[in-house]
Order: sequence, then C-alpha cells, then structure tokens
Amino acid sequence: MKSSMICCVTLLASLCSAANADFQLEDGDHFLSLLTLGARHDDNISQDPKSQPRDSSAIAIVQPAFLFKVGSPKVSFDGAYTLTNESYEYDSKDNHTDHQLLLGSQFAFNASNNASLSFDYIEKQDIRTSINRAATDEEVGDESRFTNLAGRYRLGADTARAQLELNLGASNLSYLNNLDTLSQNRLKERDMITQGGTFYVRVAPKTRILLEVIRTDFDYEDAKSLLNNNATKYYAGVTWEATAKTSSYIRLGQEDKNFDSANAIDTSEPAWDINITWQPRSYSRINLTTGKGAAEGSVRSDVIETTNTTLSWTHDWSYQIESQLSYNSINEDYKGKAFNGRKDDTNTASAALIYKMTRNVEFSGRYSRKERESNSPIEEFDSNIVEISVTFAI
Repeated sequence: MKSSMICCVTLLASLCSAANADFQLEDGDHFLSLLTLGARHDDNISQDPKSQPRDSSAIAIVQPAFLFKVGSPKVSFDGAYTLTNESYEYDSKDNHTDHQLLLGSQFAFNASNNASLSFDYIEKQDIRTSINRAATDEEVGDESRFTNLAGRYRLGADTARAQLELNLGASNLSYLNNLDTLSQNRLKERDMITQGGTFYVRVAPKTRILLEVIRTDFDYEDAKSLLNNNATKYYAGVTWEATAKTSSYIRLGQEDKNFDSANAIDTSEPAWDINITWQPRSYSRINLTTGKGAAEGSVRSDVIETTNTTLSWTHDWSYQIESQLSYNSINEDYKGKAFNGRKDDTNTASAALIYKMTRNVEFSGRYSRKERESNSPIEEFDSNIVEISVTFAI
C-alpha cells in the first residue's frame, strides 16, 4: 500500500479554510468558533479496482473548529483546532475522529528583523482501502500522528532591496496501528529535519527574484528500513504581488535524493513549485498551482516522483453566492523494489456552490469525480462523491 503522505500545512492556510467554510478572523476579532454539519455519499469508499465490486456508503460529518488571534504589532499569537468526526453507514469500523491543531507566533523585533514559530499536530485515520479489508488482522484503516515544529527568521525590511530568510523545522510521522501486518506501518515511521535558506532581491516595487536551497533529512525509526535519505532542492525563481491580498511565485530547479543504503535508488530530477493567481475582476479568481518533487516511498518502493497540478476558478456571483470549479492531476512514477516501473495518473474534477445565507450561516454543495489510470490494472479505480453541508459561525 502506498505510503501515507501528510503535508505540512501553514497556519494562515488553515485559518482561511477551517471547516471548509469561507469564515475568517476579521481585524479586531480574537476568537471564532465554527460548526459544520454535513452529509456525503461516496460510491467507492475503498477505492476498489474497476474489475471488482465497489463499496458505497453514506457518511455523516460533524466538524467543530475554533480559531483565535491575540497580540500586538510586535508580538502576536494565533491558532486553529479542528475536530472531524465521520460516521459511515456501510460499516461502523470505518467511523473515525480526526484532530488538527495549528499554533503560530510572530515576532517583529524591528523593521528589518522578524521571526515566527509554528507547531502543527495532526492525528487522523485513513478510510480502509481494499488492502485493509483484505487483511484479516487489520480491523480499521491506518491511524497516523504527525507533528511539526518550525521556525523562520527574516533579515531585511519589506521594502528593502535584499532580504534573507532562514528556516528550520523538525517533524515526526508515527502510526498507531497496523504496524506489523500487511500495511507494515512500522517501516514507514520517520523523523524529518528540514533546513532552508532563501535570498530575495527586489527588482520592482512588487517583484522579487529569489535563490533558495532546502534540505530535508529523513531518518526512519525501524532499523530494518532501507529508506534513510536526504533530499536537497535547489530553486531559482520570482515572486510578485498580484493584488493587495494575493501573491504569486515561480520556483524552478532540481531535487537530489540520496539514500544511505546502496540497495536503494538515488535520484536527481527537475523540480518546481509554482503558484499563480490571476484576478481579472475583484469577484473572479483563477489559480494555478503545480509542483514536482520526490515523495517518500514505502516498503514496496524507494521513491515516488510526483507531479501535482491544480487549476481552480472561484467566482462571486453576488455577495451571497459563490461557485468553485477545480481540476487536479497527480502523476506518480514509482522507482525501486516491487513497485519499480509502476505509473499512476489520478485526475479529480469538482464543482461546488456556496450560499452565504447570513453573516454567520453558510450552505455548500459539492460534487467530485476521481479516476486513477495505472499500468498496474489492480490500482485503477474511479469514484463519485456528493456532499452537502451547513456551517454556523459564532
């Protein structure tokens, strides 16, 4: 089974997307609580291959969230906590409760020196896949716990010609079950240390060029693991402010991944990280994000060369009605071990309509279709998901 990948999420992104609702802390607010109630129908919850019967289920969703922000222009603290409970009509063994806690702090020492600290904690349970259901000793999906502590220091004022930014982070991925069964989660547990530096030069009032180096050391906790490695990304790029509230960037470069074990495959591939927002009108936004890099492998692969691209369009038809269209494409190329040569292409299209009935009540409906093609037929599947929800802000 593919290694579970949990991405580090920034605190700012969480404040804007908690509970899948368009509620944020306004200037002067210090606390906001949200409650989302929803229902979803998934016609292939286990991602069963196209050649096999599929398991469908209705799912009830209860998701409270709490956001806070306190402090002064010199020192501030903010955070978000989200609890997500999902109950499955098909099988109660799939019921689960996930937790996400994100904390942050910002320090403005003077106009030319500032720093920030963040802490992320994510505890989640994956839905059981066809592999979990086939293993008689795996009663529930994989349960994982991710923690991340990160710090950033920036030298140079916002208006300065040059700026230097240094980053340091430590994270851990551990599993709570299915350690020595078919999933072999014990071999996926790891510690990660990330160090990075970015040098910016302003070439126009809203445009900067950059040079960046990011190194991550992956230390797997089980002595039998052959996946200990370090990955280094080298980027050159440009960043610019599209509007007062949106910014875009392009980073192009290379990623080198080197393993401690001679039995694993070292890689050196092009890498990029791009986020471009185009806002032709104040009420209409088009966003393109794309990235390529080396994702961690598993007991059945050394590394997964991954390209992830999303194109989305958000349009405000009125103060109360908003539509969202998006298309996501993930291309995965497996290298090493039993999965060597496997290639997966996963495409997801979704459409959503949001109705803001009042300042504190929001309704939404969403449909998405996901389809994976692969040169390994047992990995191919498709699914259709329909979801409706209402969010209350207090």
